[in-house]
Amino acid sequence: DLSGNELTAIQVDTTTVPNLQQLGLNNNQLHTLDVASLEELRALAIVGNRFDFSTLPPVLPQYMVYNYSGQAMLEVELQDEKIIDLSTQAMVGDSVTTFTWYLGEPVYNYDTFEWEGEVLIPGKEYTLENGVTTFLKSFDGVICLLTNPAFPNVYLYTNYFDVRNSTEDIDRVESADQG
Repeated sequence: DLSGNELTAIQVDTTTVPNLQQLGLNNNQLHTLDVASLEELRALAIVGNRFDFSTLPPVLPQYMVYNYSGQAMLEVELQDEKIIDLSTQAMVGDSVTTFTWYLGEPVYNYDTFEWEGEVLIPGKEYTLENGVTTFLKSFDGVICLLTNPAFPNVYLYTNYFDVRNSTEDIDRVESADQG
């Protein structure tokens, strides 16, 4: 158990621990982990690290326990004031990621087992293609919640940011001048 040590990287040498069956790495700063050579591994705990869908170790059939929830926020940056590129998160193997954009903070309802909040409308307020979101309007405080059936026990989310769509602002000015 190497939990809570602020580890940013770890390399497991199978020659020194060939029969390793349990590995606890919770609450570190890990964003990659290669455990493919650990054939005897039955329990892996990596809760509270910095993994995303592209870096989470796959769920292997021999695992009796695999805890991977509670990953850190995905730090993303706007491009051209209106584009977010999360294309690296779009697929996990054959599983398609669902991107849900919220205005303000979504809240998980433990009674209904669903996220609640003001959901942005695809096609009207933003477009999404292969994990790349282009906002069609300006917003203060948007966040994206990402889910993927390959990892059903984790919700990934982005940092909050403000969107300034200058095209929308130009259209608004032109409409005001015409009226």
